[in-house]
Amino acid sequence: MKKNIYTSIKDLAQLTQFIFTSQSMYTKASPQVIGFLLSTYFDDSSRLLTITDNDEKILACATLTFPERYPEVAFLGNYELPVNTLNRSAIKKELFSLIENVAKENHITKIIGPINFNTWLGNRFKTSTTNKDYAWEPLNPKEYVDDFTSEDFSKDMEYITNYYKDSNRLFATTEEK
Repeated sequence: MKKNIYTSIKDLAQLTQFIFTSQSMYTKASPQVIGFLLSTYFDDSSRLLTITDNDEKILACATLTFPERYPEVAFLGNYELPVNTLNRSAIKKELFSLIENVAKENHITKIIGPINFNTWLGNRFKTSTTNKDYAWEPLNPKEYVDDFTSEDFSKDMEYITNYYKDSNRLFATTEEK
């Protein structure tokens, strides 16, 4: 296995196909949409981290973003490690080791994640065991939660998805009294 750190997305086609195949995003998206989102949100403050096999095939990936406003914080996102991957545990350890090393090299004392493509909605994993999927709710495999908690990440907040058949009722909950 090889550990790779990129300051730009070199092979967008391979990366988007890998993420598309993992498909733990909020809604099903084509490789073209995934590529657009990655290229839109990946900038000079981001690092793409991948674990590849000897043939350069991506086995796992994540991004770290270092926001200028918070010099001791990194945002960890775009985490993908397919559940059916051979040697999954070893690959996960390699990826999180790489994440930790890159964070230390950049004097980071706090990593916040998971965050995918945006920071106002995507900073969460689905943790319930329900099989129902709601619009804009994460579709991650349940193993992703275990991946993070086994690497000493702790839960910061909990969210509850509510479904309203009557959108007027939903809107009424947002009106000022």
